[in-house]
Amino acid sequence: LVALPSAAGEGWLFASQDPIWGMVNAQGQVLWRREGVLPDLREQTDQLRLSADGHQFRFGYEVWGKAPYRFDINRRELTPDTPSAGAALNVARIEAPDLVVKDWNNTTAPTLNSQSIKLQRGEISRSLAITPDGQRFALGTEWWLRFFDRTGKELWKQPVPGAVWAVNISTDARWVVAGYGDGTIRWHRIEDGKEVLAFFPHADRKRWVLWTPEGYYDASPDAEDLIGYHLNHGKDQAGEFVSASQLRETFYQPNLISQRLGPQGDELMQQAVAKRGDVRELLRAGTTPELVLESAAVIDRLDGYRPVLRIQNAGQGAGRLIVRIDGSELDGRRVGSALSPGRRVELDPLPLTSDARKVTVELVDDRGIASKPIEIPVKVADNTRAAAAREEATLHVLAVGVTEYHDADLRLKYAARDAEAIADRFRQRGGALFKQRVKVTALTDARATVANIEATLKAMAAKARPNDTFVLYMAGHGTVLADSGEYHFLPHELVYENDQSISRQAVSQSRLRTWMSWLPVRSLLLLDTCRAGNVVQLASRAGEEKGAFASLIRLSNRAVIVASSSDKMALEGYKDHGVFSWVVLDALDNADYDNNGQVDVTDIATHVRRLVPEITEKTFKYRQVPMQDTPGDPFAVAQPVGRGAKK
Repeated sequence: LVALPSAAGEGWLFASQDPIWGMVNAQGQVLWRREGVLPDLREQTDQLRLSADGHQFRFGYEVWGKAPYRFDINRRELTPDTPSAGAALNVARIEAPDLVVKDWNNTTAPTLNSQSIKLQRGEISRSLAITPDGQRFALGTEWWLRFFDRTGKELWKQPVPGAVWAVNISTDARWVVAGYGDGTIRWHRIEDGKEVLAFFPHADRKRWVLWTPEGYYDASPDAEDLIGYHLNHGKDQAGEFVSASQLRETFYQPNLISQRLGPQGDELMQQAVAKRGDVRELLRAGTTPELVLESAAVIDRLDGYRPVLRIQNAGQGAGRLIVRIDGSELDGRRVGSALSPGRRVELDPLPLTSDARKVTVELVDDRGIASKPIEIPVKVADNTRAAAAREEATLHVLAVGVTEYHDADLRLKYAARDAEAIADRFRQRGGALFKQRVKVTALTDARATVANIEATLKAMAAKARPNDTFVLYMAGHGTVLADSGEYHFLPHELVYENDQSISRQAVSQSRLRTWMSWLPVRSLLLLDTCRAGNVVQLASRAGEEKGAFASLIRLSNRAVIVASSSDKMALEGYKDHGVFSWVVLDALDNADYDNNGQVDVTDIATHVRRLVPEITEKTFKYRQVPMQDTPGDPFAVAQPVGRGAKK
């Protein structure tokens, strides 16, 4: 138990290992209490279980392994560990014929083959795992994670962030995995004990973070601020805490994290550090950017508000400003270059919608490190919001589909037809909702070039008003490049030669993010790409898609629904459409799940999530799993054929 006086002096803040925290007054009365944020990994020697390669693992949120969950690093999925959750995972080995360790559980005197294992005075042994060959073992204690050979010679030891309550060794003999008293699970290289990856599951059983010592991380929604770095600026200056969310532009790398334990993990990490840097070095290179708001701290009208900011600290390099409305990133043309300390910056008037709640502005320097965001709440009179909501809105739809590629080897069957069908269906069902105020453009085959898509999108976006809604649909080939980890959509003109040809000619994930920032805040991206075809080079990289799309969704914070997130291709050939596109078409007609007479983005996502795996498994004997995220309040894009939903 630890206790600290509160800053206000009204009582004592307490925290215990259970974990519980709260406030007590001078009389010892508990003013309030909360369950802690840490999972309790005590007594989980036989509960911390691993797949052969360490990519999947199981643990309990509560002592003795109660409330068991499993996590899949490749799939980025945290799920309850039920009998149907998947293949059985391996329990730590604690016995071997030639290696007999006794008295290792909660004692200060463990033995190996009846000989004492040397520990520090008062050091308590907590956990044990023996290698698959029975020749070495890991011993977790209160103070160290130790690794010995069969003679008792210590091969390495690592300091620990808390008691090692559980330890296991992957059956491929590459990783020592330990569960610590601080609620983290960490992977150590078996050769030298070096930590390569850490996992923290929040006690709410929803949020989680994975990160490496170099600072690269992956995280579930709303979990980035669970970790960060404290910068000490010397005894005469206050310290500074930099949260992971401030490092998002450079260090949020789901693809890299998913491959960290794989055969290429070390090489990929070295490449990432060479290209983007190591967070420890970057943070030592200087202070983080800082902004000061000089305009009104509260927005009280929906038109004409122009944020005015002063650069208190520019960080390193030129820097750029990122503006978001309710988390959705706005047009990159708003940002400045060569931002210097003391410079005053006035941004364009913000396109605020009737349901806008908060504007944030942050400065990102050349290292990819962001300032703490300036938050400006939108507090507008209800009658003003109601009047704005009554303004006639328009639905804008751009549908892109490529069947006939310039490179004949890339030919598909249904992408162009799907784009035309999507455009026509939005014209019908969207027109019913928006009272025929619908502007639809379809670009197919030879018209679907990068330049044409960009010019068309820019022109359509320039005519959109804040309360309008935009849908961007893209069908064709897509892939993730190994060197960048970025998704790329292949336009009509692409001729495949190698990765460099894709990098030069395709629509990169970064470019797609920029395009989305041009659109109204209410926007939906539908991607039906990575279709089955005869291009082996593209198929080989499809397994990295999930991380790439996760990055796109997190950075843009727009509604995105993607055909497939697995290591297989999105399937064509269901009722003369791609499966995903057919389900979206059906959703626009029928997916009114809350029976309110409208089809919103959540309805479409639900329809896709339910029907795509069901149809592909039944028709093709393969389960295609889509990927989606629809942050913020759901917005409607169509009126269904009938008021009832097709469940």
